[in-house]
This record gives sequence, C-alpha cells and structure tokens, in this order.
Amino acid sequence: MPIALTLAVLAAAAFGLFAWQNRLGWRGVGGQRGGRSYYSEIQRNKKVAVGWLVGVDAPSAFAFELKNEDNADRLAKGLHLAEEFQTQDAAFDRAVYIVSDDPRVEALLARHAEARRAVLTLLHPDAALPKSRLRCRAGRLWLQQPVHGEADLMACQMRDAEVVAALSVLADGLARVQLLDGRLAWHDNLVTRGALAQAVAGALVIGGALQALRIALEPLPRVLEPAPLAWRALHIALGLTAALGVATAVALGASARRHVVLTRVLGLSLAGGWLTVFALADDLNRTGEQAPPQQILAKVLATRISGGRHPARYMTLSDLAAGATEVEVPRALFDRLPHAGPVVATVHPGALGWPWLERLERPSAE
Repeated sequence: MPIALTLAVLAAAAFGLFAWQNRLGWRGVGGQRGGRSYYSEIQRNKKVAVGWLVGVDAPSAFAFELKNEDNADRLAKGLHLAEEFQTQDAAFDRAVYIVSDDPRVEALLARHAEARRAVLTLLHPDAALPKSRLRCRAGRLWLQQPVHGEADLMACQMRDAEVVAALSVLADGLARVQLLDGRLAWHDNLVTRGALAQAVAGALVIGGALQALRIALEPLPRVLEPAPLAWRALHIALGLTAALGVATAVALGASARRHVVLTRVLGLSLAGGWLTVFALADDLNRTGEQAPPQQILAKVLATRISGGRHPARYMTLSDLAAGATEVEVPRALFDRLPHAGPVVATVHPGALGWPWLERLERPSAE
C-alpha cells in the first residue's frame, strides 16, 4: 500500500473514531415512571443479555462519568497522575470516582447530599451484579449496567422505578447548577482532548490492522527475515507511544480523567504503532532506492498445503536466508513450480537493508 494512502487511512480512522466517541450511542425504548419520561435498552450478544441501560433527559451542557472507585484510581491519585475532586463525604469519596473536571458537577455533588445518595443508589445496587457506570453526554443521563444473562437482567428490571427516580434527582440537580458562573454552554475541553488522544491511538490500531492484513494476504513479495524488521519497528513504536503518552499527559494536565485516558492511549498506540511502523518500514524497504536484484538458485526442500476452506500453499526453500525459509506462494505459481529440486528466486537487497523475495520461477534450462 503506498505510504500516502496509509497516512490517509490513519487520518480518516482518527476522524471517524473521534466522531464515534462523541456520538450518543443509544436511544432506547421510551416509557413513563412517576410522571418522568425515561428510556431503556437491553443489550444482547448472540441473544444473551449482556447489558441494561436506563436514561433520562438532562441538560445538554454536561459530559462526565461516575463509576466505582477501584485500585487503579487510588494508585493514580497516589502517584499524582490523577486529581479527583473530593466532596468531603468520606463514604462517598471512597466509593465513587468522579471522572469530570466540570466545576458544576463538583458543586452539585459537594452541596447536595440527596444527589450523592442517588449516585450511591445507582452504582451500588447489589454486590452480586457487575460494576455499573453512570454517564452523561449530549443531553442524556444514563446508567450502564453490565449483566450476565437473564437472571441478572430480571434483577435489574425489578428496580427500574428506583433507578429512574435516582436519575431524575441527578438530572434536576444538573438543571439547577448549569447556570453556575452564568455559563449555560460551558464546555469541558479536557473531554475533547481526551477523545482526540484516544482517536489518534485507535487510528494506529486500525491502520496497523489493515496493513497487517494486507501483508498476510499477499503471498509474494515478502521480507525473508522479518524478525529484525519487527524488532526495529518495536523500538520506533515504543518511542511513538512515549511521545503520544507525554503529549496526552501534558494536554490533560491535572485532571481526574488523565490516568483513564493514558491507559487506553498507551495500550492502543503500542499495539497499533508497532503494526503500522512495521508495515510502513516494509513499504519503504521495497519502494526506496536499492541495489539491483539478485537471481538466486534455491532448492525446494518441502511443500505443504494448509487445511481449511481456503488452504494456503507453502514451499520451504534453501539458500535464501540464514537457513531454510518457508514462503507462501499463490496457488497458480505453486502448481507451476517443481515441488523438489531447483527454482530461481528474485531477491532484492531492500532499501533499508532487509532482503525481500519478489518472485519464483522455473530454471531457464527447464
């Protein structure tokens, strides 16, 4: 794939992921509880219930998340990677992690005990259920509760009136504090920065996966010794990951969400960066200026055909690299070449120094 096209794919993937992160994500089925309109949705995977979502309308100027505080959150605060607002309610502060830097959300939770009780009701319904999350974005406040099967789902649905009531308390509280400092449409820029950093890291994964698929599906040409190229790509990917991690940490600054975003960015960029750098280096190695190719007389030591619906065909050749080298070849070429004895291999030295095999042919004497 041309390098310019690869970069275009990365840019398009980053834009698409940024837009995807900022979507509402669900609508649900409408209903009424206690005079309050709400929406609910059952998420299923292969007809098995895996999630239950319940939401109500909320002021559109908010984007935050509340979740159960875990050891990773406590460690991040201990290392000063994250700075979370404390409500001075010890029980609430131990139980809930506030993924927000919006002073209006902080004001609501600090000043209103009823709002804190509503949050605890939503996030701590039953120790037997998986941990839930409370999210607010794009004019919707909702509880996202993972479930494992119909029994968990039924237990959740039995408390839908309690959930809607607690969500309503929070939504009404947000409506009261949205005019704090006279700013109706105040926007938390750190939400955008975090989404952008995750979009860039995710784009590396998508671009790298497409490149890896392209390399895997293309039997020839191929790098004869991919290990040195992969090792060099890992070094570059580590540098890229470190640079993106530092940029993310600086962009977010002292934030409650910094460690959450950093964890996702570092994981995505390391995996995606390695795949992307490997593929780009492979392209440069083939397309850059290099010495003339060599015609090498190799021997077919063995052949094999993989199983499956679409079997691949392989030949093990001598004299191409440090030892015997197995290469995948197209079916038509596999059928034309001798399955034992000599074949002629066209090998390029590579612009970056990694030899690559372009084609295989029968010896001219034959």
